[in-house]
Amino acid sequence: MKVKKGKASKIGPSKKPLKHNAPKIFKTKKQKGKKRSKKSSQAPVVKSVVPVEASGRVNEILSHIHQLKPVRPVAQAAAAPSQLLRPVPVPGGGTTAAEEAARRAAGLPAPSGPRGRRGRQVTQMATRSRRPPLAARRNGRKMKLAKRKLRREELLAAAETPEAKLESARFRYLNEQLYTRTGFEALKMFSRDRESFDAYHQGFRNQVAKWPVNPLDLIIKNVNKMPPSHLVVDLGCGDARLATSVRQRVLSYDLVATNERVTACDMAHLPLEDGAANVAVLCLALMGTNLVDFVMETNRILKMGGQLRIAEVASRFDSVDDFVKSLQAYGFHFISQDLSHKYFYMFSLKKVANVDRKRRKELPEITLKPCLYKRR
Repeated sequence: MKVKKGKASKIGPSKKPLKHNAPKIFKTKKQKGKKRSKKSSQAPVVKSVVPVEASGRVNEILSHIHQLKPVRPVAQAAAAPSQLLRPVPVPGGGTTAAEEAARRAAGLPAPSGPRGRRGRQVTQMATRSRRPPLAARRNGRKMKLAKRKLRREELLAAAETPEAKLESARFRYLNEQLYTRTGFEALKMFSRDRESFDAYHQGFRNQVAKWPVNPLDLIIKNVNKMPPSHLVVDLGCGDARLATSVRQRVLSYDLVATNERVTACDMAHLPLEDGAANVAVLCLALMGTNLVDFVMETNRILKMGGQLRIAEVASRFDSVDDFVKSLQAYGFHFISQDLSHKYFYMFSLKKVANVDRKRRKELPEITLKPCLYKRR
């Protein structure tokens, strides 16, 4: 078969691929944008249209301008911000961000000051969020102790005035009367002279204020840990501060009712039913010659398993062990004692048995030395 020149053979493959066989490539907008960005990234070559003679003249003018207004050196220009930004004292010796930037721009050395664990300069934000150092915390504790000492010195200085001396003498007399009488006799004495009771308690508060720790504060902390449904009985309550400091219901009793929360009565005969209370508190209240009656009445009003908290002046004890043993004979189980304080001792007991008043003569006596002050 003859084939004409210049024409493709119908049998052999054609030089150009068929349109339906050729794979069509679709380009996304990102790919198109890349090509455009490549083209646009190439800086266009602009041919200079300024003649050679004019360009020389331009260079001459520019050099003349530079001579009239010289450019500052780089180091001098960088040092200017550091002069404007004066160092501001930062707690802990740190520097502000503006200071640091100016220092780096000027090429100045890092200022001496406290550094972190890895040798980096402590910044202002880091010093604020940090905990105070150990030395600062110790200084804070020393300041608190110094304030307490100053307060005691102020009380001692105030006690040396003539009026304070008279009040102190009256307090010592009333204190001696309370320790040498029964509870019923003391109730009769103060019911006739209410002012004497106020004078006694004012002197009592002044004495306790000189102690490093108030035992009532420790009792308040202990009672607040107990269930809120407990009924607490405060014997010898004074101004009933316990009732306003705990979440439980508190019945307050003393020889004189100083406010509406206090009930005046003899602590040997409380107006309560048997087993009514969960907790009984005797905070510096075991005064008088009939301590046995107070302890037996406390046993009567407590529930089985009820708690008894006692705080008493340390100088009144001849033997702490004998005191605890005598309490155990009145139906109480010893739990713990705290003898770490200088001016008072604390005891925790629990009721485990009832006591019959008919067996009173068979039970041991509870004796404590009267807390009498020296006569001046």
